[in-house]
Amino acid sequence: MKKLKEILSKSALPGFPRLVENDHSIIKLIWFLSLICFSCLSVYYLVVNVISYLTYNFVTNIDVITETNPQFPTISFCINSNIRLPTPQNSIYECKFDTLPCSYKDFEILTTNLAGANIFDTCFRFNSGKNYLNEPVEIRSVTRTSINTGLDITFLLDDFNLDSLLKTTIYKLSIEIENYTSLFDRPQIYDPKNGIDIPLGNTQIKMEREYFQNLPEPYNDCIKQDSLDYISRLFQYFIQNKFTYKQTNCFDFCIQEYLMSKCDCPGNFDSFQKCSNNHSSAECIKDDYIKFQNKKIEMPSDCKKLCPLECDSIKYKVEQNSFQIPDEYFQLMNMSSSQLNKTNYVNILINYQSNQYTRISQSPKMEIFDLISGVGGLVSLFLGFSFLSLIEFIDVIFKICFSFFRKQNSISTTA
Repeated sequence: MKKLKEILSKSALPGFPRLVENDHSIIKLIWFLSLICFSCLSVYYLVVNVISYLTYNFVTNIDVITETNPQFPTISFCINSNIRLPTPQNSIYECKFDTLPCSYKDFEILTTNLAGANIFDTCFRFNSGKNYLNEPVEIRSVTRTSINTGLDITFLLDDFNLDSLLKTTIYKLSIEIENYTSLFDRPQIYDPKNGIDIPLGNTQIKMEREYFQNLPEPYNDCIKQDSLDYISRLFQYFIQNKFTYKQTNCFDFCIQEYLMSKCDCPGNFDSFQKCSNNHSSAECIKDDYIKFQNKKIEMPSDCKKLCPLECDSIKYKVEQNSFQIPDEYFQLMNMSSSQLNKTNYVNILINYQSNQYTRISQSPKMEIFDLISGVGGLVSLFLGFSFLSLIEFIDVIFKICFSFFRKQNSISTTA
């Protein structure tokens, strides 16, 4: 006991020299109770800080960023027809981008007729990184965000009018707005989208961009685009082909694989179109394809394992205004074009609302450095501890142990 008192009296541990050196019992009691009380408070707040760190809370940051020459998104103009396949050279009457002329040659063309449904879905895609010959082209940006810039395109769709007897729309034009790195896969089975429906006449669409950047696990149940830990073959398909990963697109591929396996059609999702147009497999695929779209069949359970939620995404918020053109306008225009009339004219002006975008990002509420700082500050506040005090504490423990073993050896030798 004497050796222990000697060790504690010479140590730099806060409070212990005072405890063992004082001869007054009351003073010793005060120091003892103080050490116990403040040690308990330190342990309590240490546990609170560690629990707070392990809950992985995060802070949401909203930043409005101004950008010069913002990149223009990919605009897909999709026409649904059960009569014939429209062509861009016959459908696009006039085109301007950023006040400069463009033509049908600037549009990538995608056509599908899936599951033997005899519904041809044709999309003309502007600024997708490819032209009408499927050749790579440069992604475009806009120099200004005024109403006269952006994409100004006029379609002449002869069969867009309503049939007087059937009262059904033969042609249907819709648009979809996305980033050029997004995979535009037709069909969309899991979450079918009709896009933004465009009526006859003039339509103006103003866009705003929102970028979402969420934290991955353990903060959220999502995965980053550059993750190297996830080995799902579906996820890797997006990475290898330099597409932006989206869970809904991944679900489509997973369902396509399921349909192809069920309907005895060999291959992977890249050959789904050929399988759905194959006579022997078409009927089998068609029934389940429609049921999936109408949510009458549950998605295969493996799909959720193979397709995690993405952490990062881009959302285009749109404001749409449409109005009809007076008859007098067509009378004047018909002087130069006899094709132009009120029943086939569709003009769309698409531009940015401003050159600003909103970035909504997450950051950890407490990093490991914050945990160390918080714990260190509290322990230092209550007990006067520091990293050097920790070394002193270890030194005291070793001295006590050595003293104990020397005493045991001495007793053994004497015996």
